[in-house]
Amino acid sequence: MLRRHFLAALALLAAAIAPAFAKEGPPAAPQNTVRVRQVMVPVIANGQVERYATYEVTLEIAEPGRMPEIQGKTPHLQDTVTAVVYEGVEKGWIVRGVVTNGTALRARLEEACNGLLGKGTVARALINPAARSAM
Repeated sequence: MLRRHFLAALALLAAAIAPAFAKEGPPAAPQNTVRVRQVMVPVIANGQVERYATYEVTLEIAEPGRMPEIQGKTPHLQDTVTAVVYEGVEKGWIVRGVVTNGTALRARLEEACNGLLGKGTVARALINPAARSAM
């Protein structure tokens, strides 16, 4: 009997609290970021493609009011980001699919994207490994 009363009280408490949590919902995504399509980089060993490394690049925009204009330039951003990631492979910032010099890679991404969008537009570039697929 005591157990039934306890469960009833718990259900009433949950019903009272649930609307407060439902209103909050998940945290909103920042409105000042542009996610660029993933970039795949082949990892070559002994003259053959061993696997692919995939990277996700997100750009934090300093002026959120320019987001519609910037989103219209995403194909150009994709080309720029792809070129910089491959440049990172050539310069040794990415070795065998692992980012070894993230600071230099991020700085170059910011420089190249700001060159396309205008100085100071990209506040920060974030690069994360997304996946590695075996061949």
